[in-house]
Amino acid sequence: MKNYEIEHIGITVGKPIEMAKWYQEVLGFNITFSAQDEEKGVAFLTDCSNRVMLEFGKIPNVSSLTDRINHHLQSLLSQR
Repeated sequence: MKNYEIEHIGITVGKPIEMAKWYQEVLGFNITFSAQDEEKGVAFLTDCSNRVMLEFGKIPNVSSLTDRINHHLQSLLSQR
C-alpha cells in the first residue's frame, strides 16, 4: 500500500493577499510567495512546522469560497 501526503490545500478567495496577511498576523503562518494583479492573485503560506501549506487564489470566472457560502451569520461578518 502506498503512503500519500497532501502537498497543499488551495482555496479560492476574493482577496488572497489580505487573507494571507491575516493568517500571518493572527495564526503565525509564513507567506512564502504572493503575487497579484487586477484580475487574479495568489499567496502560498506555510505553518511554523513547514508541514502545512495553504494556497489562497483569486481566479477569473471562478467564484470565491465566500461567494459560495450561504449562511445567515455571513451577513454579520461582512458588517465588520
